[in-house]
Amino acid sequence: MLHVKPELRANCGPPATGQTITRKARWRERQRRGVLVAQVEVSAVGLDLLIATHWLAEVDAGNPAAIGRAISALLEDSAKQR
Repeated sequence: MLHVKPELRANCGPPATGQTITRKARWRERQRRGVLVAQVEVSAVGLDLLIATHWLAEVDAGNPAAIGRAISALLEDSAKQR
């Protein structure tokens, strides 16, 4: 009986694109810093709070990236004051 070992390959998927490589690099950097990305739903009341407390500029109320940065900054600041 002939026993043949299967060929092992590190990456069996399609070749990585520049976008995939960049995304993986960002993921590794977040892992190194102990940071994760979370999708958050924010209502108009939440946006109003961020604007009223000066965490978010009113012109950025429709900008998801700016909202994310504002929420992150608010959480970080709150955690430091504990």
